[in-house]
Amino acid sequence: MQAFGAIREPDVSAHLAREHIGDQEMPDSGLLRVFDLRAWSGDSSTRVVIDVERKVSLQYDRATNPDRLWVDLVGTRLHPNLARRVFPVGDGLLEQVRIAQNKDDVVRVVLDFKDVWEHQVFFLDNPTRLVIDVRGQVSPSPQVAQGSPPIPTRRVNGM
Repeated sequence: MQAFGAIREPDVSAHLAREHIGDQEMPDSGLLRVFDLRAWSGDSSTRVVIDVERKVSLQYDRATNPDRLWVDLVGTRLHPNLARRVFPVGDGLLEQVRIAQNKDDVVRVVLDFKDVWEHQVFFLDNPTRLVIDVRGQVSPSPQVAQGSPPIPTRRVNGM
């Protein structure tokens, strides 16, 4: 597991009206927070996980030149420790993952692809998190001959 964001926050109650960022106090905007991002890589797949307070509306699409997937989390704001961050992955499928506040109420996550065949975007619960799975082409594993090696034969007088 590769943990990108080292930010782990407890469940935040809706009654909290203010949030402290450094020495600055910010009023609650009513937007849900995006507060952690991490990834795991396997032989032919990579999973990116983004922690959010609750399920949010999503918009996403794959774009080309360069090949990438963008995911907008509508009604969210990015935790300041994740603002405008780039997380290198370099596992053969993903080059990197970028995250930023795209609009006042939209966090955008961009996965820059290297060699991705398909992707899935979905939520998991307890705790709530957005999961992005990407898969590459599965290359067949080399076949290994079983048993003893063949006995060499030699032709004698055309037989």
